[in-house]
Amino acid sequence: MEKNSAEETIPETELDKDTAIIEEADPNVKYREKMGLILFFIYGFVYSVFVAVAVFNVELMDTVVMFELNLSIFYGLGLIILAVFLAALYSLLCNLKNRATEKANNSAQKSGSI
Repeated sequence: MEKNSAEETIPETELDKDTAIIEEADPNVKYREKMGLILFFIYGFVYSVFVAVAVFNVELMDTVVMFELNLSIFYGLGLIILAVFLAALYSLLCNLKNRATEKANNSAQKSGSI
């Protein structure tokens, strides 16, 4: 007997079920994933430049830049500050998205109940 294409379904894994439940409970999951990846790659690029300069141009890292700090210390502190800034930016963007979603849901509920 041949199976109908409508009868053939791909079995859902537990991970697919969990993801569907999370996305149903919170519609902003995809947005947060996207923002997290974008900010991660920004930081990863800046960090990769730091590592490349440290590996391929050691003398440049000894250059005194500001406040009698050499470039390696200055850049390292900059990386820490950048990480804190990107974390705060991620939090701000996600909170703004959550508020916009809640506002849209509230206005949709109000218009539907009238």
